[in-house]
Amino acid sequence: MKKSLLYILIAMTALSLPISVKAGIKSISSVNSSQLYPLWFPGKLNYIRVTGTSDRRTYTNETITYGIDYVVLKYDYPRFNYVDSTELKSGCYLVQFVDNFKGFNASLWFDANADSTMESPTADKPYVLVGNTSSKSVTPEGKFLKYNTTSYKFLATSGETVSPYEAYIITNATNPVSQIVVSDGGITNGIRRIYASDGTRLSICSLSEGVTIYSAGKTLLTIYSINGQTAKTVELSEGSNTIQLPRGLYIAGGKKFIVK
Repeated sequence: MKKSLLYILIAMTALSLPISVKAGIKSISSVNSSQLYPLWFPGKLNYIRVTGTSDRRTYTNETITYGIDYVVLKYDYPRFNYVDSTELKSGCYLVQFVDNFKGFNASLWFDANADSTMESPTADKPYVLVGNTSSKSVTPEGKFLKYNTTSYKFLATSGETVSPYEAYIITNATNPVSQIVVSDGGITNGIRRIYASDGTRLSICSLSEGVTIYSAGKTLLTIYSINGQTAKTVELSEGSNTIQLPRGLYIAGGKKFIVK
């Protein structure tokens, strides 16, 4: 039986919330592709398609690859962690696109069987990420934390509206924090597009003790120190590869990245 799909359209030019929804289409204007998008997924994420021209090619309504072209994070109090592509069911997440997709349009396609059930804060988990499941903007009751696009933080607020399908953090804490930083040692650096010497597409994201590199295929990659010396040459397998490195500034595929 053919599945019904709901899709969310993202105009990727330089991120600016709020988000608007019309007839099942979710639009985010002025997108910066290294930004984070706090979203409620109304169903299982099936795929993302993009249209635009990057540094090496043009995409026309083309399905992109998890890890290589975008990643998704989930808030597992007290940290934000990357989610495996097989776990993208209905729920609240942060979506981040690779840096060379700036200016693209993207559409997120979901199963239409929306599940609006949300977590509630508990004693062990006083802060949870929830979402606006309505097609209209709403104003949450009391204090909550809303994502700020310039600081990569959820900032405490009250009386503000959240856009359709926008995710935000609620709490049952007696004295709630004023901010929650979205960082896992490198998330806020964004995902960088790099290429191996044989042209294989890679994406790289720095972590607290190294980097995660997603590769479109088996290939070799040399990582250099900032002074041009070889730090490590690694054989990458298709998919996710975690490379341990001491803290410092490095270069791979012609782009700099920091290990904190």
